[in-house]
This record gives sequence, structure tokens and C-alpha cells, in this order.
Amino acid sequence: WQTITDFGSDVYPQTYYDKYYGVGVDYQNKSLPADRSAIHGLIADNPGDSAATAMAWTAPKAGSVKVTLDKVTGAHVEPYIRQSNSNGKDVVLKLLKNDEVICSATMTDSFATATGFNECLASAKGTVKVAVGDVLRFSVDAAAGASKSSIHISPVITYTDADEPSPEPGLSEQYAAAYPASVAAKVGEKATAAVSFTKGGAAADAPAGTTFAVAGDGFTVAADGTVSFTPTDAQAGKTVTATVTVTYSDKSTDTATVTFKVAAKDPEPEPTDPKADLRKEVESASKLDEKDYTADSWKVFAAALDNAKAVLEDKDATEAQISGALTTLKSATAALAKAGDTGKPDDGDKPSAGKPNDKGNGLSKTGASVAVIGVAMLLLAAAGFVTVNVVRRRR
Repeated sequence: WQTITDFGSDVYPQTYYDKYYGVGVDYQNKSLPADRSAIHGLIADNPGDSAATAMAWTAPKAGSVKVTLDKVTGAHVEPYIRQSNSNGKDVVLKLLKNDEVICSATMTDSFATATGFNECLASAKGTVKVAVGDVLRFSVDAAAGASKSSIHISPVITYTDADEPSPEPGLSEQYAAAYPASVAAKVGEKATAAVSFTKGGAAADAPAGTTFAVAGDGFTVAADGTVSFTPTDAQAGKTVTATVTVTYSDKSTDTATVTFKVAAKDPEPEPTDPKADLRKEVESASKLDEKDYTADSWKVFAAALDNAKAVLEDKDATEAQISGALTTLKSATAALAKAGDTGKPDDGDKPSAGKPNDKGNGLSKTGASVAVIGVAMLLLAAAGFVTVNVVRRRR
């Protein structure tokens, strides 16, 4: 594009194959102007075949060359797909020394600069040692079906002075940033992951001027590279990752992955029923039959059962009311006297002559009455209605 004079047979300053595809310069005819600063190099690949199309340079002498791109004027920066309306199919650009790939980039969108390719050329990789006859190629390989398969690229190959020291590698080639393989995290609690650096395989501090940026929802990164993350309920039991971009003072970049392993949430405890014991006692007591017991003892029992049911129905019942209703019902149940029970021992329980009956089976009528009175007092106490009247008899 600057000094080229040898073109193919077609009217345009390009070398063609298949009547259209090939390499050359982006110009309408072979009469190139003296000032070619606005003219791009051009590579057009045939998406209908599996081969790539390349412009090549053969080293005339051994040495070290620096590969750059001529930043021609225009609205867009090389290298890029030069025609509009690309359909998103891959167009792969490579720089090769013989068969060794040095730099590579995949382009899909019209006019979008392949910045990764430029960054590669700007790094130490862009300086290549060559022997006589070594070939540097810029190849373009368009995927089948690609609608726009030609790119603008204007390579410049410059020999460096043999005595000139090799350029020092960029900081991204000297340093490596890393985060722990996995950081434990819990839902609703902030977890952090600290970055570490190595240089030449040994632990090192971050170079001065290093900055950090993190990509990923919910992640933040501090000035020292520490990544913070607070998992949500939706992330419980999952492994969540983010990518941190490390930018050094020389503008070279590196990336590191940070991974948080979020613990599963503990299951919610089963709710306890404070009325469970009372409910069980009511169910058991409700199965008793009134005809099996004396009227007096059943009356007290029925009142205790009704009170217990009322407490069960009361949503605002206190712990004391529940406990009192349970105690009263149990006492009333225990005090129930069997119908027809005279309190006298049967023949099997008759005492021997002159010996008292020591078996104590059953309550006497007097004992049963006392038990019923006691339960009634408990029931009244549970309801809060007990009053005591003391009457002193006059002599």
C-alpha cells in the first residue's frame, strides 16, 4: 500500500484467485497516488473453501524484526472487517512465522477492531527472530457462509539493530495474578477473596500502578484487588465465578478467575406445637363414656375437658393457661370414679380374721369425694375463680 507496484492482471491493484478473492491494496484502480497514507492493505478470503488466504513476506537476511500495522487514516482502526452487514460468521486472522502461530484474532462484526491482535503485536511477541528464507504470513480464513470475508490490514516489518537489546517483556508477561481455587461463602454474608502475584514462579507484590476490574453481578473489587461477594438466596448451594481484569502500569493486562462456593441453606426448623400435649390429652379424654362413671366425678371431668377444649381454640392462650388446662384435665381424668363402685373389697380382697385389709384397692366413697373436690379446686384455680372463706365458729 505504500510502495507496492506489482499487481495481478485485473484492473484493481490486487492479486486474485477465483475471480475475486486475494490480496493487495484497497483502491479502485492500479493508478495509485503518490500519497498512499489513506490506502489500506487488503486480504479477501473465499468462504467457500477450507484454505486461508495470506499475504507473505520472506526474510532476505537473518535478524530480529518488529511487526506493526500501518495506522492509516480513516474512521476505523486496523485490523477489521472492511464491509458492512457482516452476518456474524467467524473471520480468523493470524500472524505466522513459517507454520508457527504468533498472534491470532477472531472477527465477526463489521468495522470492529481486533484489539487483541494489536495487543499481541505490541507485546514481546511482535518482535520476531528470523533466519534467511523464513516466511511471515498474515492469513485470513473465513468460515463457511461468511457474508463479508475481506479485512483491512497493512503490515509493516522492520529490522531492528542487531546491537539493540531485546525489548523487556511487558509486566503481564512477567507477573501472574491468581485467586484461591475456591472461597467458601454463605447466603447473606459477605465473602472476600484476596489476589496474589508471582513473578518467575516466586511470590511477589503487585507492581506499582496495578488496577483491577471485576465482571459479574454482585461482585466488587477493592483497590488492592480483593474481591467481595454476598450471595443471594437464589445462589445457595451453587458455585459462582467472576473474571478479574488486571491492568498494569504499562497498560498490559492479565485476567484471573475468582470462584465462590456458596453453602446450601439449612432447612427451616419444623414449627413446634405448644398445645401438642394438651391436644393429645383432650383426644384421649374425649373417648371416655359418661355412663361408665359417677355423676359427681364426671361433672368435674366434663368441666375440665370443656376448659381444655376452649384453651385449644384460643389462639391467644398463654403458656400458663395451656399448662393449667392440661394439669386440671389430667387430674380430673385420674379422679373419675367408676359407676357402681362402693369402695368395698370383693370376696377376693376380704381380709383374714383379725387382720386389716392392706391391699388398698380402689377409692372409698370418702376418698373419691375428696379427689373430686380436689380436682374441682384445680379447675377453679385454672379458671382463676377460687375464693377462700374462713368462718370462725363462736363458742
